[in-house]
Amino acid sequence: MLDRVKKLARTAGVGRSMYCIRVVVRNTSVSVRLGMPRVIMCSYGALGDNLLLTAVAHSLAQRGMKGISVVTPNPELFSHNPSIRSALEMSQSTYFKMRGNHDRLKFLHYSVHTDVPGILESPKEHIIAVMCREAGITGEIDLLPRLYLKEDEISRFRPDKETIVVQSSIANAGFPIINKEWYPERMQAVVDSLGKRFEVLQVGLASDPPLSGVVDLRGKLKVREVAAVLSSARAFVGMVGFLMHLARAVDCPSVIVYGGREAPWQSGYTCNENIYREVECAPCWREDVCPYGRHCMEVIDAQAVIDALNVLLDRSSSLTVDLSDLRDD
Repeated sequence: MLDRVKKLARTAGVGRSMYCIRVVVRNTSVSVRLGMPRVIMCSYGALGDNLLLTAVAHSLAQRGMKGISVVTPNPELFSHNPSIRSALEMSQSTYFKMRGNHDRLKFLHYSVHTDVPGILESPKEHIIAVMCREAGITGEIDLLPRLYLKEDEISRFRPDKETIVVQSSIANAGFPIINKEWYPERMQAVVDSLGKRFEVLQVGLASDPPLSGVVDLRGKLKVREVAAVLSSARAFVGMVGFLMHLARAVDCPSVIVYGGREAPWQSGYTCNENIYREVECAPCWREDVCPYGRHCMEVIDAQAVIDALNVLLDRSSSLTVDLSDLRDD
């Protein structure tokens, strides 16, 4: 295990400036020399949070930062990214042990737990902006994650007819937040409404509730393959989470069922149709418990999503890139 940590760390960079960190694995401390001027590290292991690091890396690269490396459980998210020199694959448990061991390691996050269990602190600006601030970035940034696909990756999944991509659930995600969950039976009604106008592709985990009348791709695709499917689709319909960010990273417009757990201005993209219900308690940033019976989700029926999808499909303009000005207040 120690040899693997050393090998992985050495692959993180090839620059002349060498920095030393100490990694503790199984109660043994090992010194590792990293040739990297900066490492961006995510505080959480979720796929979506890792993908958002690409937006931070882009802003750093725009400001002249070179040799950016990422420590991540998901290095495939960073392949072919011109802003990132290397992606070091390391388990979440290992890189949590690295926290605080070196000032070049950047653990970026956008929210913390409050004193009340199950409730996060509500961000005051878009979560990409929060992460950029933590990386020391000021000035104007774009709120755009990026995933770079090669033509051969895209061509493998280029459809013969127009497609809509859907997901039925986020409850089985690696870091599930149940208050983001909509209702699979209502998503089925959305699928039924599409009739024969589109080929509907269901992506997600094999354990997600199956939908009928779809091409079932649950659990059959790798992350980059899902990205390729989204890159050729007319639209994605789903919930707040990794697939929402992945769709934006490959310029696939989306209909996102937000409810009221968080607000679109905190995590979403204005080019999407975001179905948000600003009930009195929203945005609450509660994870799994809701004292109001998830009323903000309950009031969103299938027709609301169908109407939003029709609005989205009627648009033909390119996707707007959202900007944020990180003034050095």
